[in-house]
Amino acid sequence: GNPGILTTKCLKEALGIEAIDTRRHGKWHRFHAFPITRLVTGTVDDWYKKKHEGIHEMMKTDESYSTLLDGVDCCATDTVSFHYVEYRESLSLFATREALLKNPHMTDHEIKALMLAEWPREHKEIGHYSRGLPKETDT
Repeated sequence: GNPGILTTKCLKEALGIEAIDTRRHGKWHRFHAFPITRLVTGTVDDWYKKKHEGIHEMMKTDESYSTLLDGVDCCATDTVSFHYVEYRESLSLFATREALLKNPHMTDHEIKALMLAEWPREHKEIGHYSRGLPKETDT
């Protein structure tokens, strides 16, 4: 099963500790089971979608917790983690983060150019669970 869900159940049943909603403003998730490219495009596995069905009941939150967002809404601006990220993707995300820390007023065009320059292109560098950057024509 899902380690996060199993841990949540174990803490609740064994210790009486309730999990809290870690989303930003009750909408955007901070912890992600997939790389950013899969979240933005909404191409997450069916098992993950099924695990989210009704999860709001266990979390004691509103139904929106069970809703998987994609596109620009996929992730909180203060995201903590992405899983299944290969080292070249990690380097690219780190380079983007560093550039934004140095210049928080980068334009979308500048960020896009940086991502296109930094993001790995070879399948072996991207990893099994991730995807390449969306094409210009993708929405």
